Amino acid sequence: MSQPNKLDTRLAQLKNELSGPPDFAQRVLSEIASEQEPAHIQVERPAVRSLRRLAALATAAALMLAVGWWMTQPKSLYAQAVAALQKVDVIHATGWTTTVVRKWPLESDAAVGDDEKHAIDAWYWSDESRNSRAYEAMGPITITRDGDTLNEYQRDTNLLYVSKGQPKDYISRFETLSEVLRELKAEGNSTTDLGSREVDGRVLRGTRLDRHGKTADYWFDASTHLPVSYTRSHVVEGRTITVLELSLAYNEPLPNTVVAYAPPATENLRYGGQMDNVIAVWNQHVQNVGVALQKQANPALPRIVARTDQKVFSYQYTKPTPDGRFMVVPLDNGQNGEMNVGDFIRRRVSSQAEERDLYRWRVERELAERTFPRSDLVCESGTPWQEWTSYALGTVGLEFNTVEEEREFWIAKHDGVSRKSYTEVNPPVPYIVQGGREQRGLVKLGVGHLLHPVSLDQLFDDFHYLQNSTVIAGTHPIIVDQTGLPRAPEFDRSQYDSWDDYKTAVNYDQYLVASDSPWFVDEGSLQMARQWYEKELGITFEPETRKLTTYVVRQANEPAPAAEK
Repeated sequence: MSQPNKLDTRLAQLKNELSGPPDFAQRVLSEIASEQEPAHIQVERPAVRSLRRLAALATAAALMLAVGWWMTQPKSLYAQAVAALQKVDVIHATGWTTTVVRKWPLESDAAVGDDEKHAIDAWYWSDESRNSRAYEAMGPITITRDGDTLNEYQRDTNLLYVSKGQPKDYISRFETLSEVLRELKAEGNSTTDLGSREVDGRVLRGTRLDRHGKTADYWFDASTHLPVSYTRSHVVEGRTITVLELSLAYNEPLPNTVVAYAPPATENLRYGGQMDNVIAVWNQHVQNVGVALQKQANPALPRIVARTDQKVFSYQYTKPTPDGRFMVVPLDNGQNGEMNVGDFIRRRVSSQAEERDLYRWRVERELAERTFPRSDLVCESGTPWQEWTSYALGTVGLEFNTVEEEREFWIAKHDGVSRKSYTEVNPPVPYIVQGGREQRGLVKLGVGHLLHPVSLDQLFDDFHYLQNSTVIAGTHPIIVDQTGLPRAPEFDRSQYDSWDDYKTAVNYDQYLVASDSPWFVDEGSLQMARQWYEKELGITFEPETRKLTTYVVRQANEPAPAAEK
């Protein structure tokens, strides 16, 4: 394969990591040729979905590649660094860090001191089948990758985390490359040329990145264009403290102990990514909860069931026990941390059922931030939602009361004429473009954020959800659909095995109305929404004031307003 074709292949793989457009590789190759400077990212989307944590070693290595030749040098030099790495068979990184970050969160009281130096020894290579392989030892953590499967062994917690995703190659093997690029392209970066120096007969060139009081020094071999060292520091009370040092070497003999390493059997086993048994692990937990309750005579319900060792699941949702007697409601946000009251209302209590819609709730920011311990709420199946919701809120000193109040409604009407193909209906603001490529997943007012086509129901539901994305204020207008446009039949879990099966069965594409749902959040969102709906979909909103039953979360035992019932 010719060198340009190799680079094209690597950029195509990088495009998958960054969710770029189909012509991503050709765009970047054109930019390299013209050596244009990259633009800054304007707004980064809050974590509607959960973000992956940055592992210290992967971050450092990715930074050296991304910053040294993509951010601070002409892009033709970036291409030289890519070409240089393609010629490398083995990468060996050694050094130390004071921060050990786990891909699966800590589940016990085992602590890793932030002021201690934890040794790093990492190897990256490809086997005979060109399978990407990796071995990263960092303090008590050992991570191995074989193609699309990653294992993280946590010695201090006796835990093994197994995850499956896309195979990695020399360029995209770093688990956090896309996050690193987004961080480095944010405004506020400044770089300094550190000049040249000679080490062991090699001429090295240095670059320093300064960002928010933190500095990162990168040194590259001037002849091979390969990164050879990286140091990260920050300033505390006038003192510069180094938190990470790495040295990189290439094409060293691979130790047999590294190639043959297999994580030991552990007491705790967790799954993530595309592993089939992610769901099975949660189902087993729900079954275990049910079995434990069955052994008790007339257990008092609802109740909070604490998780042994604060167990964390990457996939969890409200589910009945296998016998159908109990309902298990997870009070947990998985790898993203403990669940607060706001997320409890958004994720566990509210639903598309009109009586429990999110737009009916009001929770002050301070109260919304109260957290539950990692646990499960268990109740008898069929328990009214008001009962188990009240019980859960009561465990953190809160309650909710029902209020009849006047709210603004938008009555949605269609002009009976406008019926574009959903592929022609784009968000009011184009996706953010940086250096000639669309940066999907990064949003500002009016940019599409779901990244998939949507039906009218999904548009309206997303509008309501986004209005409550920062604070559940219970003040935004409520859309009532009187357009007469066709609506997809309801998704019945008992009839379809999956959402994909449902979409195929009902020919869901016929109900799609737009290529994406816009980010209608904060000041200016309501006016922009009205204009966009009318221009693109022929839908207008007639304001109307109606009485609405609203649920107000407040401190328990606080005197109720006279209007409450």
